[in-house]
Amino acid sequence: MEEKQTSSNGFGITALVVGIVALLLGWTGIPGVILAVVALVFGILALVKKQNKGMGITGVVLGSLALIAGLFVTTVGIALIGGAAKVAGDISSEQKVIDATKKDFASGEAATFDTLEAKVTTYTPNWVATDGYSTPKEGYEFVFVSLNLKNKGSETLSVNPFDFKINDSGVVTDHEIATTATPFNAVELKSGAAIDGDLVFQVKKGASGLKLEYKHFNAKVFKDVSYTLGL
Repeated sequence: MEEKQTSSNGFGITALVVGIVALLLGWTGIPGVILAVVALVFGILALVKKQNKGMGITGVVLGSLALIAGLFVTTVGIALIGGAAKVAGDISSEQKVIDATKKDFASGEAATFDTLEAKVTTYTPNWVATDGYSTPKEGYEFVFVSLNLKNKGSETLSVNPFDFKINDSGVVTDHEIATTATPFNAVELKSGAAIDGDLVFQVKKGASGLKLEYKHFNAKVFKDVSYTLGL
C-alpha cells in the first residue's frame, strides 16, 4: 500500500525536488530557468492528476520563484555581455582612430596632440639661466623651449608641464626647474583657451634631432598615447 502511495505521488515529489534544486540554481541563469520550467510542469501535472496537492502546489511555487530568478539573472547577464561588447567595440574603433592620427610632427610645424595644439614659439639651445644658480651638469647644456598651447576640443583640458619631456635619441627626461619669463604651470584650459609657457631641459652638449614628447592619457582607450614635436 505504501509503495502505491509513493508511486501515485510521483509527479508531486518530482515537482518538489526539482523546484528546490531550481531555486538553489536560479542564479545560474539558463540552467535555473530550465529546471524551473520542469518543476512547474510536474507541479501542474500533480495537480491535474490529483496527486499530493501540497507537493504539487509547493513545486509550482518553487518553480515560479526559480523561473523569475533565472529570467532576471539571464536578462542581466545578456545586458552585461551586450554592454561589454559595445564598450569593446567603441574602444576598438577609437584605437583605430588613434592609430590613424598623426603623432609625430616636424620642427616648426604646428602640432596637434589629440585636442591640444602646440606651437614652439622660441627654441634656444645652450641656454644660460639668469637666476644666478641654475647650471647644467658637466658635459650638458640647457635648452629653452617656449610654447603656445591651445585647447581645440569642446571640453576642458588639464595641461601639466610634466606631460612634456625632452627626447634625446631615445633618452627621455623631465624639464628642469629654472626661472623664466613665462613659466609653464599646470592649468585647466577651457575650450578655445590658449596659454604661453616656458620649459627648460638638460641635454648633452651639442645634442641634435631633439624632440619634445607629449604623453596624453586617452580615457576612451584607457592608455597613454605619445606624440612628438621636432625642435
